[in-house]
Amino acid sequence: MNKFPALVAAVIALGPAFWNAPAIAAEPATVALKSGETADLNHLFFVRNCRSLLKGKITVELLDGPPGLSASLREQQIVPRKGHCTKAVDGGVLVLAAAKDIKAKAEAKAIIRVKYPTTEGDKQKVLEFRVILLP
Repeated sequence: MNKFPALVAAVIALGPAFWNAPAIAAEPATVALKSGETADLNHLFFVRNCRSLLKGKITVELLDGPPGLSASLREQQIVPRKGHCTKAVDGGVLVLAAAKDIKAKAEAKAIIRVKYPTTEGDKQKVLEFRVILLP
């Protein structure tokens, strides 16, 4: 008995349900800041084979977030541990800061664009955080 036609029919009937299923995304990290506080979040760098490909400064831009939140880059040497690198490369630390005059609790998603000018051309990525600002 040939089961191949039944298998093909099942794939045709059920396939679209699996192909169009939404991917399960991880929840963004949560950061809570009081008035005037800052938080160091991510190390930012761009390497290949433990060598920096940056040809200029990394820039960060807060595209969306609660009022009173700002994002910046503190430039410093970073050791890219993911690639098992041992020497520091050019990069920096993403810093979120709350204004000093937060009047009421605010909670929102922060969307930050990071731009990397590299020897392979300009690259960018988007980072998302859930931010809670407190007076």
